[in-house]
Amino acid sequence: MNIISASLSEPQVWCKLSNELFDVYEVESLRENTISFEMNVDQLFHVLKQFEKSNSDQLAIRLQKRENDSGKRSASLAVFFDDTISTTSVVTHTFSISVRLLRKESDERITEPELSNVDVLMKLPVDISMLFRRIERYKNLEFLKIIGTKNGSLSLNIQEENNLNVTITWNELLQVQQNSDSLSGDESFEIMVKLRDWKLGAKICEICKNMVLIISKDEALVLHCYLDDSETCEIIYFINGVNQ
Repeated sequence: MNIISASLSEPQVWCKLSNELFDVYEVESLRENTISFEMNVDQLFHVLKQFEKSNSDQLAIRLQKRENDSGKRSASLAVFFDDTISTTSVVTHTFSISVRLLRKESDERITEPELSNVDVLMKLPVDISMLFRRIERYKNLEFLKIIGTKNGSLSLNIQEENNLNVTITWNELLQVQQNSDSLSGDESFEIMVKLRDWKLGAKICEICKNMVLIISKDEALVLHCYLDDSETCEIIYFINGVNQ
């Protein structure tokens, strides 16, 4: 299952879930068992938060079509779970989220972003969030500069018009994938991104176990993460670079 979040001038998130995560996973479609649809992710998030707070360990999600009052068929995502209130009482919660089914032509236009060049690719340690949290105090800044070197140094730089210039560096060299045409180890590459976009990516890193950071200085910064060692949940977060 692929979940894609994308909008104009915003970061793109591509999440790939393995079928192994589901007790039952069934998809039937004339289009090679592929069904694509758009929905308001905020509504689904609200439902999932309610499920998280409930006394339930099973969640069912079903795509369905029903006729409305005018006789037209519309698609929706039905989400339901049982909430055990007491030993003798169970409440069934049912939610319906409107979706828009997409045609095959739309699928062909949905493509994962590709980088024309990778300047630095480094593996992040699990405790890298300690570095990322250091910039949370700077709430009013708009941009953040990420600097990586071929020998594995990673730094975050913030600047402000009042002469504030702070660089925070991870105290160990990180594992870096080297290409045959790699430059010298102290060669650095930097990219400027919106701070709010970076903070969202940093939150993804807090829940993931395997992470890679990619810098393409003329294009984007990418966080490629797996939730755990089983690699059943893959998250790729693309942040466009900002030219100043």
